[in-house]
Amino acid sequence: MKYILFPLTLFLFACFVEHKAKYELPLTWPKNFSIKVYEGGGMNNESNNISFSKNSCQYILMKEGVKNSKNFKLSDKQLNEVLAKLISFNVDKIQSQKSDEIIHDKETKSICFYTGLNQDRCIETGATMLILPKHSINFNNSFNYLLALAEEKSK
Repeated sequence: MKYILFPLTLFLFACFVEHKAKYELPLTWPKNFSIKVYEGGGMNNESNNISFSKNSCQYILMKEGVKNSKNFKLSDKQLNEVLAKLISFNVDKIQSQKSDEIIHDKETKSICFYTGLNQDRCIETGATMLILPKHSINFNNSFNYLLALAEEKSK
């Protein structure tokens, strides 16, 4: 029996890992789809918290403990341009991994993709997770693009 369970367990684990690695962004923005971007933590009392969805977008900037919230809207065309830009940065291929070392006072950056209330995928770097080095340029380009877009649209 153990000779059957062990290979079966390995197969199921491999399928789960491969499923997670094959995440693909949609080409057009679905009705219940959203992207959430976060940067914060560490010793600074500052954070960026951004959400993009079909109905509304929000940029919350906290600086020195004071929150400033701005709402903005993107057209369907603009939302699809966001997806195209992220796809050009291969954001759906970016992988993060658990850090083996303890990192104190490290800010967290994340980009998470949701369908409805369910998180489909989250890529992040911080105290416990790191972006794989071969993906760091694409992660930074994706993160900076989304941050700059939120800053521009919420002026």
